[in-house]
Amino acid sequence: MAGRPVRLAGAIVLALVAFFVVPPLKGLETPPLWPRYLVSMMLNAAWGLGTAAILRTLGAARAS
Repeated sequence: MAGRPVRLAGAIVLALVAFFVVPPLKGLETPPLWPRYLVSMMLNAAWGLGTAAILRTLGAARAS
């Protein structure tokens, strides 16, 4: 269970860096937070679930 807080913190930190660090580096203004933050969280969740599903499938195929 120690991995769950780390994954949650990673998802939050990555999204916040994408909103508050990347735009100033590109010379842009900081975008509105909530609409894009929710989309970012959904995309990160979909990416993580897809990766987990592929890794489990490959692990099951390798074990048999």
